[in-house]
Amino acid sequence: MKLKLLLFFCIVLAQNETFSQQNVVAAGGNAQSASGSVSYSVGQIDYTTSIGGTISVAQGVQQPFEISVLGNDAFLDINLAFVAYPNPTADVLVLKSINYSIDNLSYKLFDLNGRLLLEAKITADETFISMGNRPSSNYFVYVFDGNRNIKTFQIVKK
Repeated sequence: MKLKLLLFFCIVLAQNETFSQQNVVAAGGNAQSASGSVSYSVGQIDYTTSIGGTISVAQGVQQPFEISVLGNDAFLDINLAFVAYPNPTADVLVLKSINYSIDNLSYKLFDLNGRLLLEAKITADETFISMGNRPSSNYFVYVFDGNRNIKTFQIVKK
């Protein structure tokens, strides 16, 4: 009996040692850009912080995800007032153009995964986008003048 118990504990200890550096995580992946790449996972049970130069990375802890609404600061020749309301929205989103010709305007609606959900020409100063059938999430609405993106909105669907 003692030999069986000793053998059982040896097997348990060997398995713990084998899996001691592995995590079962909820999600993960790789992100790349021109300035570098990073591998990430969601659901780690431990964390460390690495600092190098002006960059620090906290591994294994929840990271904030910040999105900024982009404006038309780079297009100084455009006198544009474009608004999206109500935000957050539950049903209908209104895109309103003020002091800008709508002749060549269009919009595209994307989800957080970058999938194109809807695109259409803007044919009036107020454009209505139905959001009622979409799940609660964050979305992006890009407004284009021809092929040039002139405004981007982050929309919260409740």
